[in-house]
Amino acid sequence: MKKVSFALIAGLLTTGFVLAESRGLHPAAAPLAARSVSAGAAPAPDGAVKVWANTANKVYHCEGDRFYGKTRKGMFMDEAEAKSMGYYGEHGKPCAKGA
Repeated sequence: MKKVSFALIAGLLTTGFVLAESRGLHPAAAPLAARSVSAGAAPAPDGAVKVWANTANKVYHCEGDRFYGKTRKGMFMDEAEAKSMGYYGEHGKPCAKGA
C-alpha cells in the first residue's frame, strides 16, 4: 500500500468543497440547498401569498427578500397562516397587496 501525503488528501478535499460551493452545495449549508425555493414558493391555487417563516424568531419573509428561503430554521406557508400563528412580516411589512 502506498503512502498518500497529507497535502494530496487536503487538496482533494478542498477541490471537492470548491466544486460543491460552485454548484451552490456548500457542505455547511447542505440542508438549505436541499430545500428548493422555487418549488415551495409557487403561489397557491387560491392566490394565497407564500412566505418563508423563520421559526427561530417568528419573522416571515416575502418572495424577493434577502432571507426568503435562506434561514436555517424555517418553512414555507401562506401569509395568512403565518399571521395566525403569531409571525410578523420583516420590518412589519405585509407581502400581499392591500393586506
